[in-house]
This record gives sequence, C-alpha cells and structure tokens, in this order.
Amino acid sequence: MTSAEYLLLPTQAQLVSRLRQLIGFSSSFVFLTGSKGSGRTVISQLLMNELDANHIVSHVILQPDMDILRIREAVVLQLVPTAVFDPSDHLAETLHRLVPDLSVPRLLIVDDADCSASDWVSELWQWLKHQDEVHPLHKISVLLIGSSEFSEYLAQHLKGRKQMALEIEVESLSLKEQKKLLVHYLQDGEVSAAQGEQALARLAHSQGKPGEVVAIAEACMDKKSLSSLGKTALPVNKIVAAVAILAGVVLLLSWIIPSLSEKDAAPTTESAAQP
Repeated sequence: MTSAEYLLLPTQAQLVSRLRQLIGFSSSFVFLTGSKGSGRTVISQLLMNELDANHIVSHVILQPDMDILRIREAVVLQLVPTAVFDPSDHLAETLHRLVPDLSVPRLLIVDDADCSASDWVSELWQWLKHQDEVHPLHKISVLLIGSSEFSEYLAQHLKGRKQMALEIEVESLSLKEQKKLLVHYLQDGEVSAAQGEQALARLAHSQGKPGEVVAIAEACMDKKSLSSLGKTALPVNKIVAAVAILAGVVLLLSWIIPSLSEKDAAPTTESAAQP
C-alpha cells in the first residue's frame, strides 16, 4: 500500500513496477541513478511500500565521512540487527556466515551509495556471486542509489554472475505530472491565485525534477520566500512605458511651473505702478 506522504505519478509508477519485477523474479543487482532532486529516494520509498509483506527490506543511508569499516557495519546490522562480527572482515565472508536462511526474499537498499569509496560494492557482489553457487534459487537483491558516473564505472567491473548489474535511470516528470505534484503539495496551504500562477510559471525551470517542484511549492507556502518571489523584474514593455510616463510628467511640470511663476509675478508689477 502506497504511503499518503508520496504521490505516485505515472512515470514513477512504471519505474516502481519495473523494479518490483526485477527483484521479484531474480536476484538482481540494480543501480538506480539520476541527478539530485530527480526522485531516486522517493522511488525507493515507494518500492518499499509496494513490496509484499514476505519481503525482508533493509535500508542503509551512507554518509560522506564513512570509511569501509563503518559501511560494512551499517550494511551487516541492517541485514542482521543482532549480529556480532568484526567489521575488518570481508563483507562477503561476514554475510555468508550471518545470513544462512535464504528462503525468504530479501532486498538491501543503499542510498547515497556514491558518497564513499566503492570497495564495499565489490564485496556485496562477491557475496551474491557465492550465493548463486551455493543457493541458486535465492532471492537476494541489491538496489544502490547514486550518480550515473558511479554506476556506469562499477557496472563495467562487476563480472561473473548470470544476473548482470543493471543501471536504471529515473526519468524526468512530464509537465502534466509536475503540475499535479505541485497542486498536491499546495492544496493544504494558504496560497493565493496569484501565488499559484507564479509557482506554475516557475515549473519551466524545474527540468522535470520532483525535488525542484517540491521546492517551488515550499517557497510559495513560506512567507519569507513569498516576499522575495514577488520581487521579480518588470517586463521590458512595462519598463519602457514607465519611462515614457515619467518623461511626460517631467515635461508637463516644466511647462506648468514657469506659467505659475509669471502669474504670481504679474500683480506685484501692477501694484508697483500705482501711485
């Protein structure tokens, strides 16, 4: 069941369905790629919500300051929360010892997988390769979320399994989907029609990325951001019109002021001529 926190759009639904098929019928090793804000993490969350209850899902988020020992520890404790092990040991050896029951489908998701050194990825691959030989019918799958450069490089170097490593890129949302997502996030906020139109106009710069659509919605609902959003440059035709009006006013004043000065000076001259 999909969480109400996320709006499942057609483009995302197709990708989630494809991922479900991959991990449901084979032991897959998948790189989910895309730029920042493309919706990679949302896709993984939607996938977890859509999986059957018999799936054991482990989710790890890496940090840039994590070395290979901490990465091994994070991965193992997600797969086996009560495990006692030495993180200096090879990841494949540790997992082979601690995960003997392969009768239940498992999915390991590693978010921000490209923020640290990639040696641990090869160790995960070696673990799956060994399980292919020992338990050919196992259903262990791995989903790594990262950049295209990170994924392409590793996919070329991970060899030896029947199920090759795959790279799947998150597609951009259509304009219709962007509008639907924007309305979804704005519907509970106090947003005027003018602010809504302004938000829609900004979709042209979102490049189909859900993250940027959400940022636009948040800016519209943020009072501080709204004040800055309203301070946009005037179109060229309005600037020209304003300059023309100002020039006309100056010209009019230059004609009125001397006339008033002459009228004020006239009575003074006449009174001076009287005896």
